[in-house]
Amino acid sequence: MTDREDTRGIERTLGRVLTAGTRVSTACLALGLLLTWFATAGAGTLLLHAGIVVLMATPALRVAVSVGAFARRRDWWLVLCALLVLVLLITGILAA
Repeated sequence: MTDREDTRGIERTLGRVLTAGTRVSTACLALGLLLTWFATAGAGTLLLHAGIVVLMATPALRVAVSVGAFARRRDWWLVLCALLVLVLLITGILAA
């Protein structure tokens, strides 16, 4: 496999992570909003919180996948940079 093909594969994987995270969070938020409006508020509130958590965790998951991809390529400088970004993202999520 060439370096270009490997890069395209990584980009596709990262795109899938972002797409899946966005879709799951959107579904949770939409269903939570509908349940809050038309049914019990407890279940709706739980889904709204889950949607927000998934939305906040999606970029961190993307960076974590990047760390793994860079480690497989043995690109240690990018692993270090991605780990730094991951620590900053997690710190921001926890601080929120």
